[in-house]
Amino acid sequence: MDPLMLSDLASLNDWDAFQPNLKGFMPPQDLELHPDCEDVETQIREFTDSSYMRDNDAPLITSVSVQNLVTTSITIGGEIFTVPLSSRESSYLMSKGDASASRFTVPGDQVQFVNSSSLKFITETRSSVLRKLRVSDILVTDTSLVGLDVFINGEHRLSTGVVDTNHFATLFVILPSLTPADVGAYVMHRGVIADTKLPQDLSQAASAIRIYAGLADARIQIASGGPIVCLTYHILARPNSDPALVPRLANLAGALSPLRDGFCLWRHKLTTTTGAPKLILFFLDGSPTYAGGFAGVDATLLSHLAPLAKAYGFKLLLGRLTHTMYTVQEVDHPYKEYYNDIDINDLSMDDDPKESWKWEPLTTLGGVKVVDGDNLLDLAAEMVKNEERYKEMILEVDLEEGFEEMDEGIYATTVKYTHTRTASVLFIVS
Repeated sequence: MDPLMLSDLASLNDWDAFQPNLKGFMPPQDLELHPDCEDVETQIREFTDSSYMRDNDAPLITSVSVQNLVTTSITIGGEIFTVPLSSRESSYLMSKGDASASRFTVPGDQVQFVNSSSLKFITETRSSVLRKLRVSDILVTDTSLVGLDVFINGEHRLSTGVVDTNHFATLFVILPSLTPADVGAYVMHRGVIADTKLPQDLSQAASAIRIYAGLADARIQIASGGPIVCLTYHILARPNSDPALVPRLANLAGALSPLRDGFCLWRHKLTTTTGAPKLILFFLDGSPTYAGGFAGVDATLLSHLAPLAKAYGFKLLLGRLTHTMYTVQEVDHPYKEYYNDIDINDLSMDDDPKESWKWEPLTTLGGVKVVDGDNLLDLAAEMVKNEERYKEMILEVDLEEGFEEMDEGIYATTVKYTHTRTASVLFIVS
C-alpha cells in the first residue's frame, strides 16, 4: 500500500470511494511483534514516528549546498586541479574526452583528493544529505567514489542502478567552480516526476544531488553555463541494519513493513482474540477539518495511515478535544482594595488540579459530522483520562493560561486559574 502523494490527500474526503494501492498487502494473520514493541498500538505508533515516515510527494530526489568551502586540490587522471575549478580547468578536462561528446567520464580509481583534510567538504555534504533523509551517519558503512563526469550544456542520464544489497542511495557531488551554471535534475519512477535545482553560484559551495538507488530514470540538466564536474558516490548501509531505519526505494514505494504488519496483526486480533484495541488516537500538530487541510507532519502521517487503514477495514475520523486543568486559589490584596490588577504570573497550578474534557462532534475526513452510534467519544474520553500514553500526549499540547475572578473578599480575591489545551485528534476506528 503506497503512501499517498500529499497532493492526493483530498481524495480521502470520500472515504468510501477511496481505493488504496494493494501492493504489499498481506491477509490478516498472527505475526510477531517488532522487537521492543509490546503490543499492536505501540508498533503502529513506533513506525509513524517522523524518524521513519517520509513525505511521498518528492522523496525520490533532494539537493543540498554546503557553504564555507575551503580551497583544496584534487588529482584527476594523474593531474592536479585546484578546487574551486576555474573555467579553464573545467574546459581542459572536457577536452580530454571525445570532441563530439557532451560528457567525459573518469573512473573513480583515477580520482583522488590530495590530502585527508580535503575530504571534509565531501563528508559534510554527505552528512547534510543524510540529515535530510533523517538517516544517522552511524547507519552508513561506506560512501564509495565510483567515477567523475564532466558535463557540458544539455541533459545527461545519471546512474540509477543498485550495485549492492546495502546500496540505498547515490550521491552526485558538483565540484565548486568559478563558472556560473544553471543546473537542475529530475527523476522519474512509476509515473512520479520530481525535480530539484542547484544555486547558480557554485563557487563557494559543495552542492550535491541525492537519488534513491533503483529509480527508473534520473537526469541532470545544464541549461546554461558550465561545464560542470560531478563526482558519483554510492552510499551503502551497514550490513544487517534495521530495514525500517534505512530509507530504501522499496520502503518509499510501498507500505513500511512494520507499519503494515501492525495493521495486519491488529485486524487478525480483532477477529480471533480479545484485548485488541477498538480505537487508536493520534494527536495532531495542526487543526485540520478535512483531509485536504492536513499539512506538515500531519499530512505525512495521514498519507501513511490512510491506505493501510482502508486496506485492513478500518476507518479514519476527526475529533477535537479541549482539556482544561484548573485550580481555585485566593490572591491577597490590601483591605477593601477590590480593583487591584491580578498578575497571572502570581498564580500557580496545583499538583493535583481538577480536570475537564470536552469533545466536539466527530467528523469524516470530508468534514461531515457523523452520528456516534458506537459511543466512540465516550471511549476516547476514558482513554485520555486513564491511559498514561494519552495523558502524556495531551500535556505535550501547547497550553493557554487564563483566570476568572469568582469572589471578592475584603482581604483577598478568589480566582479560578486554568490551563487549557485544545487538540485535533485523528481516530483510527476498528
